[in-house]
Amino acid sequence: MKSTKSLPTSLKKTTRPLRGGASAGLQTSSLDFQHATGIQGHQGGVTSLAAAPSGAWLASGGMDGRINLWSIPGLALHRSLSLDAPVYAVSFGGQWLFAGCEQKIQVFSVPEMQPVHSLLGIEGKVFGLAFDHQHCRLYALTADFEDPLNAAVYVWEVPEGNLAPRFERRLRRRLGLGLPPLDGTGAREGRKSFLSAVRLGIQ
Repeated sequence: MKSTKSLPTSLKKTTRPLRGGASAGLQTSSLDFQHATGIQGHQGGVTSLAAAPSGAWLASGGMDGRINLWSIPGLALHRSLSLDAPVYAVSFGGQWLFAGCEQKIQVFSVPEMQPVHSLLGIEGKVFGLAFDHQHCRLYALTADFEDPLNAAVYVWEVPEGNLAPRFERRLRRRLGLGLPPLDGTGAREGRKSFLSAVRLGIQ
């Protein structure tokens, strides 16, 4: 994959232990939702949706291996790419769109949707992605192929266009991924846990 921006081609992994307090409960309220519109652009299940912080774009990923970029408002299809594997998670970060697949994260420029880089050396399926715009960090959660409860969290820092690994940590439970405005110690809903940067021990 040819790079269109200055990104390293290899990654080294470092580790850091987890720290943090007990999980806190989520508070919910009664809201009235009305169906506004629908979009069709995938064959099979849609696994993830992400809205750009600018409010200009919506990305969708699916089991068919497609990533679609939709313009907002109007939800007109701007670009559509077909990958060689199902897409389990998508997330915007800066000028990039990150797509989580099996054992890798693919990076695309926005809005051109040109391939920029692939993050390799990941075990399992990348089922959770989140970008911390305040600290310019990419968070990824994976599940092991043979043991779905054997989850791992990967963190990369993205300073000035460079993707550098922060740490990798294995966690013996199924996780969801949460960044602010979730509380600083994490939150729990049912049997799914959410990790924040504070709970992971990242300053």
